[in-house]
Amino acid sequence: MKILRGIFIAILSLLAVSMIAGLSYEFFSRQSVHRKYDSGQAFVNLGNYKLHYNVSGNSGPTVVFESGLDFGGSLCWYKVQPEVARFANTFTYDRAGIFLSERGGATENGLPDGCRSE
Repeated sequence: MKILRGIFIAILSLLAVSMIAGLSYEFFSRQSVHRKYDSGQAFVNLGNYKLHYNVSGNSGPTVVFESGLDFGGSLCWYKVQPEVARFANTFTYDRAGIFLSERGGATENGLPDGCRSE
């Protein structure tokens, strides 16, 4: 029984250390990205957070690039956007909490900023 308890405590300890390491990695990675890429970037203020965006091109239709389910945000399109911008306006952005955009906060109703409950 003592062996099982020791194994259980070791597994819980390893899990706790892994969680702390993951949270620390995310925090320091975010700080590093903001120091490296934040200067000269365009942001729009959406109430309680800022959203990063990039616009290029000056003619034709507007093409909006969605980043999907990944965590790269607008970086996913860094090779494609300049090519499309030769014949169209292009717009990429980072969803809240992704890459350079700040995390969106909840409002009084518990929903993200800008959402209403009917």
